[in-house]
Amino acid sequence: MNERMNDYVRRESMRVVLGATHPDCTLSCVGHQVFFYFHHVVNAVMFYFQHNVFSVPLFSLGQNNVATVFQTLGCMEEALDCYENALIIKEESLGEDHPSVSDTLFNLGSVHRKLGHHKEASDYFLRSAMISARARGANHEHTLAAIEQFNEMKNYIS
Repeated sequence: MNERMNDYVRRESMRVVLGATHPDCTLSCVGHQVFFYFHHVVNAVMFYFQHNVFSVPLFSLGQNNVATVFQTLGCMEEALDCYENALIIKEESLGEDHPSVSDTLFNLGSVHRKLGHHKEASDYFLRSAMISARARGANHEHTLAAIEQFNEMKNYIS
């Protein structure tokens, strides 16, 4: 039996014995999904490098996806590194006023907020809001979310 099948049998056995709503079953399933998502992201990035179909925006998307996995797993320092790399790549390849840059700035703000770095989070949310307002409009949901987070961080700072 291969490794995936063994894992499936173990999770199904746990579900049958403990019940599908038991926290251990839920965590096992979520952990399994996150691991395989991360595994596929890494494989995709390696494929693009090996087959010379690498593009800068695609690599920044991979960095963003890996950062999201790290953030989901609670590995905030690793998430920061990946988001910072993605930001550099996006600013250089797409320009500083691109909506994707705004999204990555928002993600950086979110990680800094979770780490308790309210000043840094505030700065990222403000930059995200400004770029999003120019690129998407003042009433766009991304712009409004960034403004809301910025105002929340201001409350922590003052």
